[in-house]
Amino acid sequence: MLNSNTINIALPVLQKEFATDLSVVQWTLTGFMLALGTFAPTAGYFGQRFSYKRLYIFALLGMTVASVLCALSWNASMLIAFRIVQGAFCGIIVPASMTMIFQIIPRHQQSVAMSIWIAASIVAPAIGPTYAGWLIQHGSWKWLFWTNVPLGVLAIVVAVFFIPYYRLKVPKGFDVWGLLTVIAASSLLLITLSQGSGWGWGSASTLLCLGGGLLALALFLWREMSIDTPLLQLKVFLNRRFTSTVILLCIVMINFFSGMLLVPVFLQNVQGHSPLDSGMILLPATCAMAIMSLVVGRLYKVVGPMPLLLVGVLLMAAGNLPLAWLKIDSSSAYTLLWMTVRSLGLALVLMPATTAGMEEISREYIGHASAECIRIVRCGSIHHATIFTYG
Repeated sequence: MLNSNTINIALPVLQKEFATDLSVVQWTLTGFMLALGTFAPTAGYFGQRFSYKRLYIFALLGMTVASVLCALSWNASMLIAFRIVQGAFCGIIVPASMTMIFQIIPRHQQSVAMSIWIAASIVAPAIGPTYAGWLIQHGSWKWLFWTNVPLGVLAIVVAVFFIPYYRLKVPKGFDVWGLLTVIAASSLLLITLSQGSGWGWGSASTLLCLGGGLLALALFLWREMSIDTPLLQLKVFLNRRFTSTVILLCIVMINFFSGMLLVPVFLQNVQGHSPLDSGMILLPATCAMAIMSLVVGRLYKVVGPMPLLLVGVLLMAAGNLPLAWLKIDSSSAYTLLWMTVRSLGLALVLMPATTAGMEEISREYIGHASAECIRIVRCGSIHHATIFTYG
């Protein structure tokens, strides 16, 4: 989570460092999120094949090595390439960790466990902008990646000694064609959304990428529904509650990530704030979100998901509208207030929606469900952010 959020503050800096356009350096975020969403489905198969503990440790190691390569990059192309590699490993880390919670933690403790998991994932966005701003202002953007190395090593050591080995069954084979078609579909659809405004929405290039992406997506769905050992078990979508919560999470995260991408750029490029000042303006909102996430776990056990989801969505809507009216002379307090309101709303939605959907999935398919949940949410969020940036 730290890797997917600190780069937001660095985008204007990278733009100047590499003397390129925002549309180019934004691929350090877009490519990362694309790889994350594309490789998330593989967690279901490899977690069953090697155990989620071993998969988690392998992904942590890959993310750490990729961070070193990102720090050593000397041009935008290299940085984007290594960020894609980093995103691929992070795409395995997130669903693997979620799956271990639902496989190992007793059901009556899962809502509290998920609130801690979500709060931990929000701590990074909470400290990320300020942390990144301080590093950039007093050092270099490269330290955004160098600091991942000791954290990655520490995480590997903790995982080796404290995560239990757990495996339900070994799948019979790996769906190579499923992986190839999902990569093609995600890549072509993202390219369509990111380049469509430049090419022209009715141009041959845009229509060709869109058609190819939709065709690859159709082939992926047909493949997964027609074989005995699919890369991603689509049977989880037969559960209405799971499907509804995934759709809700996708909409909410589209909203959240587009704001987290654009507000730092607005604060620095339009209002002229430094990276550190931008981080300080965003810090209270994400801190409030992290604290609220811890409270929500207890509330879920008392009132259930629906009241929390309703209040959360209303708060997000109440925070979004004033942010649509941001101007060059808008005060920092104005931005801080409404970012905090929408963040509190997000905290009230994330854990209830995730837990309510995953609770009804059997242990056998929990890895596939978490992988698909992460893939749809992440791909949807970065697609929307890309449209906003180029629009």
